[in-house]
Amino acid sequence: MSRLFDAAHRNDPLALAQLLDAGEALTSSDSKGWTVLHYAADGGALEAATLLLDRGVDPNTLDRFGNTALFRAVYEKHAELVKLLRARGADPLLGAAQFARMVGGPMVACFADLPADLPPAPKKEAEVMTTGRIPDGAPGAKWQIEHDRLWKLLVPPRGDAPTVQGEVIRCTGKLADEAYRNGNMNWGPRFEAMCLFLGERLADKTVFSADEVLALRHVIGEVRREHDEPDVSGAGSTYYRLSEAAVRFCHLKPELVAHVMAVETTPTAKPPLVRKRRP
Repeated sequence: MSRLFDAAHRNDPLALAQLLDAGEALTSSDSKGWTVLHYAADGGALEAATLLLDRGVDPNTLDRFGNTALFRAVYEKHAELVKLLRARGADPLLGAAQFARMVGGPMVACFADLPADLPPAPKKEAEVMTTGRIPDGAPGAKWQIEHDRLWKLLVPPRGDAPTVQGEVIRCTGKLADEAYRNGNMNWGPRFEAMCLFLGERLADKTVFSADEVLALRHVIGEVRREHDEPDVSGAGSTYYRLSEAAVRFCHLKPELVAHVMAVETTPTAKPPLVRKRRP
């Protein structure tokens, strides 16, 4: 994260002003299309957001998936930031209000002034979809950094990814997240389906050798068999190996392939920490 984005996210208006006065662009954005205001909204940084708005930042700039800073504030449940952005011209009908009502919870009250029936949110599509190709990452970057970059480029805020490459990244990320954060307490048909999807897609012999395909099938089988006691040892674990394979898959197949999506209404970026009791 650049110093400009970091200052906005941690709500340091003094540092933010100094960086802008030194020549940093108010319209700067990162690889996922987040502007400085997106970072302030994501961090609930009220003073930083006020400074940016006072300096003329556009509150309705979209990131690569068509989300505004207001959407980020709603997603992170920063009610005061939502009020500020709306008061300063952020359009709630670009997806933020629809998202708040879809997921329910405390953010719904922030849009109580709007009609009961809202128009559909604009269709959101990552900018990378218009090029049809995954842009190159930093040479020599670790696979963990690349997985994070690919997630930001290819995985939408909720639901399945629209491309095979994005869905491979999403499934490996969701499986690892569930294992490491929840100990697979929520394991069920959804995660089984992810394993089956990965087993099919990571059997691509234009990417992996026959021996590597067999090894990956073994890894996926182990994830399914041992889900009650997941391997969360870190480097070399089954989940790390799958995620690393997903990155390699994307690197060697950069031309995007459409994925037939299922319906999922829960947000993708932050899976809920719901723990089920084991019998």
